[in-house]
Amino acid sequence: MNEAAETWALLIGIDAYLHVRKLTGAVRDTVQAVGWLRRLGVPDAQILLHAAPTAESKAELIALGLPVLGCTEPEIWPSFETLGHNQGKRLFVFFCGHGLYEPVRGRVFLTQEARKGLRKNLGIDWYARYLRGLPYRRQFLVMDGCLNYPYSQAERTRFVPGQPSSVEPDPPRADVLQVFCYAAAMSQRAVEKDGHGLFLHTLLKTLDLDDPDRLCLDIDETSGVYRLNLDQAVTKVVAPTVTQIAKQQRRDQSPGYQMLSEGATPPALPVVEIVPTRRARVRVTVDPADAAADVKQLMLWSDDTAWRRELPIPPSKSVQVPYESVIPAGLPVAVRCRVPAGGRWAQPAQEEFVADRDFEVLFQLEPPAPPPAGPDTVVSVQTVGSGGDVIGGMSAAAYKAVEQLLTGNQANVSLVRHESGPVLHSHPGFLASLAPLAYRMADAINRTTSRDVGVVVRHPATTPLSTAVALPLTEAASKRLAGLLVHEDVVSMCDQHLSLDRLVWSPFVAVDPGPVTVQLSLPWGSWVHRVVVRPGSTETVVLPESIGTEPLRVRLLAPDAGAGSEDPPRSLVSARRSPVTGRMRSGTDVVGDIRPTEPLGASWRGRWSQGSSGGVRWATYCTVSASRGQFSFPINEHGALAVHLGRSPRVEPLSRTPSAHWDRLISAGRLEELGEEEATRLTDDKWSAPLLGLAGAYACYAQRRDDYLRTVLGNLGGLDGGLPDLPLLEAAVDQRQGRVRAEVRGELERLARARAVPVFRWGVAIGVTAAQHYHLPSLADWLARVDARLVPTSTWTLWRDG
Repeated sequence: MNEAAETWALLIGIDAYLHVRKLTGAVRDTVQAVGWLRRLGVPDAQILLHAAPTAESKAELIALGLPVLGCTEPEIWPSFETLGHNQGKRLFVFFCGHGLYEPVRGRVFLTQEARKGLRKNLGIDWYARYLRGLPYRRQFLVMDGCLNYPYSQAERTRFVPGQPSSVEPDPPRADVLQVFCYAAAMSQRAVEKDGHGLFLHTLLKTLDLDDPDRLCLDIDETSGVYRLNLDQAVTKVVAPTVTQIAKQQRRDQSPGYQMLSEGATPPALPVVEIVPTRRARVRVTVDPADAAADVKQLMLWSDDTAWRRELPIPPSKSVQVPYESVIPAGLPVAVRCRVPAGGRWAQPAQEEFVADRDFEVLFQLEPPAPPPAGPDTVVSVQTVGSGGDVIGGMSAAAYKAVEQLLTGNQANVSLVRHESGPVLHSHPGFLASLAPLAYRMADAINRTTSRDVGVVVRHPATTPLSTAVALPLTEAASKRLAGLLVHEDVVSMCDQHLSLDRLVWSPFVAVDPGPVTVQLSLPWGSWVHRVVVRPGSTETVVLPESIGTEPLRVRLLAPDAGAGSEDPPRSLVSARRSPVTGRMRSGTDVVGDIRPTEPLGASWRGRWSQGSSGGVRWATYCTVSASRGQFSFPINEHGALAVHLGRSPRVEPLSRTPSAHWDRLISAGRLEELGEEEATRLTDDKWSAPLLGLAGAYACYAQRRDDYLRTVLGNLGGLDGGLPDLPLLEAAVDQRQGRVRAEVRGELERLARARAVPVFRWGVAIGVTAAQHYHLPSLADWLARVDARLVPTSTWTLWRDG
């Protein structure tokens, strides 16, 4: 294992806090991380361990035999100094314990002496910046802890991210790559399960050096070493697993990673490279030599790993075959040569072997055999349910639509009625004639069939037409999954990116044989499934009904009864999920048009309140009473909104503008994770939907793009001057820049008199500190009271009254 002798690690695990709630998994996770580092070969002298165990975790800690250092802020800093006095190629830092997200100042990790009113901590942003100035070229920071808010106004007044007051970090080094992995997004709590933190325990299991998850096991074919790819480990294994388990416990948890160093994210993040005991060279040759110019693709892969290598055969043929690659010895490998269909050469057979020695694969290309006489290609068009099961009994209208397509078609195509659907027979030439006809038939059937039914094109395994993955999906199921994002490319397989609406009409996706990873990536969660597809076969993959915690608008986007299949949904109302929908209408008075789609409990009522001052009208909030209590939320004349008062009350703004960045923000409150480019793109949507622009303004605030933010706020003021968030964000930027402006003070005073509330929950916590900066205690007190009663599942501000 390389780089072990040049690797350093700092681990902090705190179960026994002195003044706040104890944990059960932080020290056990730290012990597990030490074991992982030792198997990597890191010397004990380069593992700096800080731990505060409970009685339950003390024995496992002592059994490590390492010196155990303290966990207060003054006790931890000397280990960072030790790192500063040394250097290496790789650095690991693990933070296991309680964490907080302070809306103005970012993530913090609570040290052992933290208590209510005095949250002693390590400011993650500052310590990460300090580490980027140290000579460790690859740095991996991992935090398994909550990122909920510190709610008390008294605490907020004194809250400062911890850092040594007399230390100024060195400038970040240009050659440092720093990655920060986190267990929970802003406002979320990290789940503990079976005596471990769910995130770090899953991550270390995925990166197990003896038995890593194959979805993260890659190969550098230039050197023949195994690589454990952190990007694939987090995105394809850890995040989907943790999100799903947390959802089963009725919790929201969205792990991920961020690049904190400058520059673009590299295509691979090899956290560990494992040098095999032996390596083998693989040589791929095509004969005759002049046939190399006709080769479309050479592909190598191993079912035992996520490794797929497409040998470069560009149109210029600058890379010639034979081609050589280096791989670990003993690895089962398959190689496929692809030539264009209908060209000079027949498709050669795939080669499979175990690379226990240097090996040469020879593809002997030959002219294609003449086609046999008579029909030999069979394709069936079938209707399926959401689980991929075939539904028999196709309607007469469907068959009539199919037969109309055959009128005037080629004479060598015949139609046979079957209980599962029409079956087409033709002479050779599927790709040229039969496939397009089959897909047109599938589309015709889809238009005459219920939206709960999908249509797929299939063929018998005895007459394979191509290698493919089938993802049967109905139109209703696609909307349940993605809402307005059904047209976005959210499904990926190999190098293909597909939208859900594309899969509805054509679920048959051609792939290369071998391991295929199907990934569904939506702003509110991801889902990953891996299949091995044999040459000439089709594997069916059933997509999940839902993932993560989707925005309310996804739940509300149900098709109107009786609408044609080609029509978009006309309503944002579904009677199955107990939402309330409403829209403000401008005029002399603030008017609320809010109605339940089904009874919400013993009683419910909506009441609008408003305030005005100095000729400026401030819409304030609506109070709704239901069987589960009384809730209030802000209102805005330009925004439709949805309310769900079930087990997890939520209020969200609704927009018909399909924006993945918007959905990412409102599904989990991931304000700090929207990158600079994404935030800018979201602000551009303000012209079609001011609330989307406002969400982008918050993201720009988190990215500290203050100059651009002021421009966005000015534009938003012209579009909707009644948004309380605007002066609060202006004041928050003033606070960061240490200045006070009279015009902003006047706006905040009007907010205080109207008892207005920002429409996004992010603005409440930001507003408390901004009001304090402007010495407006009445506004700070009012927002602090709202802050303390916020419902954590809602992104639009929603608080419990009484």
